[in-house]
Amino acid sequence: MASVGGFDKLSNEGWLISEARSRIKSDQYAAKSWILVARTIFPRSFMIQYEAYQMEKDSKNIKGMAKLLEEMLMNFPGEPQLWAEVQLITDALQDDNHKAKNNILKNAFNTLPPNLQCHLLLRISESTADVMQQSRLLLLVLRRYPHQVADQGVKLIDSLLNAENVLPNSPAVNCYRKVLVCDVLPLVLGVSLPQVSHKQLYRWLQKSIEFYISFLTQSESDASPAGWTSHPSSSMQSPNYSLPRRVSISGLSEAESVINDPWQQLFDLSDVTLLMVGFRGWEWQWQQIQMMHDSLTAHPDPSLHIKQVFYCCLITFFHSVHFYCSHAHPHSGGRTPLVLLDVFKEQENAESVVFLSIFHRHKKLKADMSSAPQILPGPLPESVKLASAFGLAVNCWELLSSNEALEKDFEKIFLTWKPQTLNWIVNFEVDILVYRGYFKDAVSKIHAIPRLPHMTMKNELQLVCCHFNSGSYSRACDVALTVVGKLAGGSSSQKPFEPQPTSKGRQLQFMPCTDTEALPYCLHLIIACLKDKVFKFAMPNDLAMGHLLVLIQYQWPRYEETFRDIVTKITHQGSFSYSTFFNYIISILCGLVKRRSF
Repeated sequence: MASVGGFDKLSNEGWLISEARSRIKSDQYAAKSWILVARTIFPRSFMIQYEAYQMEKDSKNIKGMAKLLEEMLMNFPGEPQLWAEVQLITDALQDDNHKAKNNILKNAFNTLPPNLQCHLLLRISESTADVMQQSRLLLLVLRRYPHQVADQGVKLIDSLLNAENVLPNSPAVNCYRKVLVCDVLPLVLGVSLPQVSHKQLYRWLQKSIEFYISFLTQSESDASPAGWTSHPSSSMQSPNYSLPRRVSISGLSEAESVINDPWQQLFDLSDVTLLMVGFRGWEWQWQQIQMMHDSLTAHPDPSLHIKQVFYCCLITFFHSVHFYCSHAHPHSGGRTPLVLLDVFKEQENAESVVFLSIFHRHKKLKADMSSAPQILPGPLPESVKLASAFGLAVNCWELLSSNEALEKDFEKIFLTWKPQTLNWIVNFEVDILVYRGYFKDAVSKIHAIPRLPHMTMKNELQLVCCHFNSGSYSRACDVALTVVGKLAGGSSSQKPFEPQPTSKGRQLQFMPCTDTEALPYCLHLIIACLKDKVFKFAMPNDLAMGHLLVLIQYQWPRYEETFRDIVTKITHQGSFSYSTFFNYIISILCGLVKRRSF
């Protein structure tokens, strides 16, 4: 072992360090003087340089720490103890806790030259065997030094995908996919990457869709550890993306498992990806999708072209169904649900009030938009946008089912959504069936939906509509009477909205599920059923006629012509008996007496 001045070199270094340490508590400046002398005598001693660094660290001298750290990295790049300290620094950079010790390390790191910072993080990431830890370090590099995205971004994506493939029976929601989709892809897609093919972009987009759909539909209450705040019902009822969601993801911390606005993140990512493959914007989305679909057979590479059709249509579907469901099927009782119903139309002969059209059941929905019913503007400001979003969602749904290749890809992704567990998806399917006139199928779907208090009226009103259009007038009246029986008593100053149907074709409306709108709708439907009984059959039906006489007084003189027809029928049959009418009159008189007494 080498010696200096007759003394063992290590002993001299150790003695100087010992002298410096002995003076730290009593005289900090004296201790630093001893270390300064030691550094001057032994400039190539890592032991002394590291001791000087520790003194600056203990005294919270950020600039001194950074200067010594930079010198050690240049002069002693192979020292394990030095890289252990660098590891502590990188751990502190990834820790969101504002601990004093971590802040000192972070500040010292931030004082280093940027190129040295980047070199340190890359060096540590290369020596890390754990893929997740390596990914966290590279994310620091990509976020702090955007010029590294082109070199490191695609490599990190491939590393995460390879790590995911190693997992046995890997679900779409796993730690590697979460980091890939939520953290890495937004950074990578934000720069120009000429070396990335459209095939790669489509693969990344598919991985993103699978993750977000699975994440959004995974039960928080089942997966969240005790003590977490969750919203177990939000995914079941409506795609409300204003709420942050968190589920337990193995390999990630609690904070890392939270995603704010997951729906919006999905849409932002899809927008960027589709623009990179030549998609120009959503204003001409449906026309372009139709054109692409029609040209599938003529395209020189149908397999690649059909992918563009598929993803454009799929993301358009997600956009439109999200907007529609978040407005028509709100996730809680705080907003009024909207129900899609047929519009009444008065017939000129006044012998019946019917819905505008009755469709027959088919085994499979077909995208025949030439016969599509019209949705009339409703009472709410967003009704026009709502109708447009719903129509676009239906078109996409049907287009994705019109081609074998499209349908196969759609089912693969859609089944990860577990649609049978989501009330808002089932409600959307009910609305499609009502829109297309498959009323018996709609009734079956409605009965399969778990009853939620704020959605009860919506489901029952659609049952009324479907039973009536199916010709089941008795069932329609029973459900309508159930709805009326649940309405709050008393009069309302608000007038119900009355759509103005045209003379041709079937028309629907989005009606708010309120007492003001539900009462006239149910009464008009009951009147229509009673008119069918009274005027369709020659046999007298005094009970039905009496009920009709009472009900047509609602919104008088709307049914004045019907009243004249009833009088004519009574005259022709020569007699009329309706004992319940007297109870009705007595109830009115009692009410008048009570009012007068006050």
